[in-house]
Parts: sequence; C-alpha cells; structure tokens
Amino acid sequence: MCIRDSYSDASTQDLTAGVTWSSGTPATATISNAGGSEGLASSAATGTAMITATDPGTGINGAATLTVTPAVLVSITVTPANVSITVGSSEPFTATGTYSDASTQDVTASVTWSSSSLPTATISNAGGSEGLATAIATGSTVITATDPGSGVNSGTSLDVLTDIIFVAAGTAASASALDLDVPTPAATAENDVMLATIAIRPSSATITPPFGWTLVRRMDNGAGAANSLAVYRHIATASEPATHRWSFSSSTGSTGAILSFRGVDLGTLVDVEDGAATANATTHDAPSVTTTVPRTMLVTAHAFASSTTWTAPAGMTEAVDIASLTPDQATGIAMEVTYELQTVAGATGARTATASSNADAGNTHTLALTPGL
Repeated sequence: MCIRDSYSDASTQDLTAGVTWSSGTPATATISNAGGSEGLASSAATGTAMITATDPGTGINGAATLTVTPAVLVSITVTPANVSITVGSSEPFTATGTYSDASTQDVTASVTWSSSSLPTATISNAGGSEGLATAIATGSTVITATDPGSGVNSGTSLDVLTDIIFVAAGTAASASALDLDVPTPAATAENDVMLATIAIRPSSATITPPFGWTLVRRMDNGAGAANSLAVYRHIATASEPATHRWSFSSSTGSTGAILSFRGVDLGTLVDVEDGAATANATTHDAPSVTTTVPRTMLVTAHAFASSTTWTAPAGMTEAVDIASLTPDQATGIAMEVTYELQTVAGATGARTATASSNADAGNTHTLALTPGL
C-alpha cells in the first residue's frame, strides 16, 4: 500500500516509508514496516482488515479496508497424460487444480469428468470412483475434467488398443534341399502380420525370399559349423498362398517358420529389433531390446548348427521347435521361436534358450511388434 500526506500549503508527499503501518485484523492480513517492504500487505485468511498508516511525529493517521477473498481456480492438469490402455482395462485419472495464489489441490472428486467418445471409453463421476476410465473398444478419446463452478477445464488423450495376439505358426525343414516351402499358418487373416525365421547352413548361402517379404535382419556366424538366421516380415493379404518358398544357393540343412500375429500397428510393424551371433554352447541369448511403447509383442528366435530340441526362455511361450531332417544330431540345424506380451515399455533383458545337447555356435534375434489401434 502507498500513502501520500497532504500539507497546509496543499502540497503532497509519499510517506510510505516514514509512517507506521498496522493491521486491525492480523489473522486476516498483516502489513510490513520492514525496510524496503513498508506497506506490503500479506493475506492470511479470507475476511476484511483495516490497514492504518500513522505518522509517528504527529499521530495523524489514515486507514483503508483490505478485503481478502478466496483464491480462485485458474487451471486444471489431468494426469496421466496421453496414455494407452487395452480393451476391457481401466485407467484412473487425477485432476489437480492450480489457484490464483499458486497453491494446488487435488480436485479429482469435485470436477465433472467426460469422454469425447463414449463408444471408445467411459469415465466415472460416481462417488469413490471419480476419474476412472474404462476402455470399451479400440479408438481414441479425450478425457476432460471441468470445474462446475468456473468452467475451467483441461483434457488429455486416451488411446484404446487391442492386445497383439499370436494366431498360429507354420514350419518346414530340409536336410539339403535348395527350396524350403513354409506353410501359411492356419487361420491367418488379411492384415495379420507374418514373421518368418529362416535358419540355413552354411552361412555363405544366398537366401532368396518369396515376393512381398521384407528382410528385417540377417545374422551370420562363421564359427564352427557356419550358419545363418534371417528374419522377414509381411502383411497378410486376403488371398495368401498355401506355402511361401525360400530358395538357397547351397544347403546342408535348413529350417523355416512363419508366425502370424493380429492387432499389430500396420504403419509401424516393428518397434525395435536386434540380432547377434552366439558362441559355441548349449545356451543361446537373444539380445535385450528397449521398447518405446507398452504392450508390444516380443518375439525371439534361436538357431544353431545341430539337430536338437530347445527349452524356451523363462516366461516365454514356445511357438516353434524344429530341426532339419538329419539322422545325426551333430549335423543339420535347429531353431526355436518364442513370444511374450510386454505390458510395459523398456529394456526386455536378454532371453536365453537352452538346447538339449550338442553345443555349437548359432544366431539369435529379438523383435518387438508394435500394438495397433
């Protein structure tokens, strides 16, 4: 506050720093006499206080009424922001109000919640469950929290996804043929994503894929019985052939598998992938990858130069366990393919598959499919 005194000659002067300030109701507001902040009032509670300035020499004073009103809501923040959940699941949202005095308060229970697309997701205003969204069908909606008194509101997006599901697998193996015909998995439908893993000896063999298949990565291991592992992707059409042929320039053993998955983002099929050659052993690690979105489908492939069987990595489901057709376990090539839904984004950790016998060098691959709307 500022005070100007009037003198007998009709002149005025700023006496803010020279008077003594006081508040008639300190519980409502206080006022400063400290050097540099004279006349600065601070509110303590709602109500009124009489603020008085007194000249210490003459005792002349002046007063004004200061009214302290409640802080008003200026903005709302809805959290979590821009979240994705799956059909049938729920997500609790929280609304935090920011007020004119810079204070914040949880207003989840006092705001009115709404969803811009009720067929996609509903959100509760019922006592005890305010802000709880429930996913109904795939799509996108905006969740909004509105203060009923002021109309202040804010929203965030909610995407409802369908979990990626494994449909089926088709496999083929050969001791030495230069063509490998891998069956289309049963029940594969249009727009399913098909992943093919092809293991071949020797590593110098040229691999020619079927038309329409895209190479994701090829791993070559020249150690021991040299071998390769190649991974391909393809979006199923309405009329897939019964089999898909991979051709080789040479072969002393090959295995192939096609896995079909449903619910994949067709714009970004693969979130992340990596491969590695593995040393002579019965245990073979598929490398860790770091997914960028939740609910990806992790698919690992393990292959090495022996005709044997595999034990799947912990927590993963085995879709394929196949070896090339050879009577001698120490020759040929064996391959395992496994999958697991990743509920959260982040590092997956290495996934270790164990061969039943005949330690040898091989190749592994890890791939995460992106969930789609």
